[in-house]
Amino acid sequence: MLKSLLRFLAFLPFAASLFAADHNLHFTAPITRWDEALPLGNGIMGCLVWGDGQPLKLSLDRADLWDLRPVPEWSSPDYNYATMRRWVQEGRINDLHRLYDEPYNVHAGPTKIPAGRLELYFPSPVRVQSSELNITSAVARV
Repeated sequence: MLKSLLRFLAFLPFAASLFAADHNLHFTAPITRWDEALPLGNGIMGCLVWGDGQPLKLSLDRADLWDLRPVPEWSSPDYNYATMRRWVQEGRINDLHRLYDEPYNVHAGPTKIPAGRLELYFPSPVRVQSSELNITSAVARV
């Protein structure tokens, strides 16, 4: 039993490398939108690789960068789940919008803050033809 388990565990890295290429992200055209970028990161810090090459963009981020300015409406004694349910039952839709929806048009918080972006310009006209994120090695190639 132990030998079988050890053989299985020894085979896992090999098996992972056989199938990992099938799951790589591969693009045959420039990635022109940040939300379709190649993601790199470790769970705390991250980077999105995108752009057509003029420039190549690296959007940087951290998991702990948040705009935590207080929203004044959250201090209201009516800002709680029980009041929300009562207002729904009473049909007080305007009050619900006033307290829960409208503040986000003025105080959109808490909200994520990007850490910044690097834009790489190359001396000769460089255009991205394709890009790939290798899932096994966590390497982006453009």
